[in-house]
Amino acid sequence: MDVSFVRSDGITDHDAGEVEALLAKDDGFVWVDVPEWDEQAEHLLRDVLHCHPLVLDACRTRNHVPTVHRYEEHLFVVLVLGGYVLGWAWTGFRGNTLWDWLELLVVPFVLPVVLLQLSREEERLTDPRSTSR
Repeated sequence: MDVSFVRSDGITDHDAGEVEALLAKDDGFVWVDVPEWDEQAEHLLRDVLHCHPLVLDACRTRNHVPTVHRYEEHLFVVLVLGGYVLGWAWTGFRGNTLWDWLELLVVPFVLPVVLLQLSREEERLTDPRSTSR
């Protein structure tokens, strides 16, 4: 597990045991990279950062779906751009095709709209009040 503190003047690497002290600082933010799930990651995310159980599940399963979870005191972000632009293989996004992105982003939004439109058209055609004279 890698822990970094990001400030306007640069990034410094730290030990996982320093996270609580880093969180007390107000001149930057803490970045935690968990490339492989282990007991240390479980402890840090659950007991130190008090992450929501859904965040823990997402980290455990490594499903590679880009997500943003906003919670009371922290923001959990899974990056996609780094996998393509910076070549970060650990993100799991390199090598995805256009169809992969269409499945993840477009199909879940387009399909319900198409079904809604078809349903409205069917109602219009079967409604006795809408027949022409």
